[in-house]
Amino acid sequence: MRDYGTIETQVHSATLPAYRRYTKGKMTLNRMGNPIRMDWKQALVNDGRGYMLANASPDLVVSGSVNYAATDPVILMVVPSGFTIMPFCVTVALENATGDDNWVSIGFDTGDLYTSGGEAVALIVNNLRSDSPYGSSVCKAYSGGTAIVMVDPAAGERMIFHWVDPFAATDKRACGVVQWEPKYCPVLVGPASFFVYVYAATTAPDIQCGIQWVEFESEALPE
Repeated sequence: MRDYGTIETQVHSATLPAYRRYTKGKMTLNRMGNPIRMDWKQALVNDGRGYMLANASPDLVVSGSVNYAATDPVILMVVPSGFTIMPFCVTVALENATGDDNWVSIGFDTGDLYTSGGEAVALIVNNLRSDSPYGSSVCKAYSGGTAIVMVDPAAGERMIFHWVDPFAATDKRACGVVQWEPKYCPVLVGPASFFVYVYAATTAPDIQCGIQWVEFESEALPE
């Protein structure tokens, strides 16, 4: 009988397996013995490795900025060394847009850019699984009553999204809801920083916001 080789399987655990290129690995199964064939993001969320950041309560807003400043994002997430995150959704709902030239810009950079400021009570982080099997290892800094100060990413920044509405909202015109859901997610290998700018001319907008991402130990990444 012809030998077609052996396929080893491994039940998925808290640590994601990684294998060197061109070497035999193991097929990853869930606890029921089924191979994982679903969307990769949903698989990680099912494993308890998906997280969300949002306003602490539905009636609490976070203040943006007046005009652009490279050192003043409205949200800053810092990924520590040894961990990797892949953000896959950012939603910004403008609660008011009294000023004009309302911008939402998203980017990331290498290194921990956080310097000071931020209001930790303005936003909360939860697991996307209701039983919260794991806590996020990402350090967060929030803008609110006290603006964030971060290092200017300068030439190293990687801006991946821009949205602008040049007009101020009026009673006859609704404010915008901005959603970023990339086809290909950026991979932030710690140390790294993920930031969202929200600003306008004349008057800073107030926003509701949400960010969703998956995270895991960087050792799970392929070479």
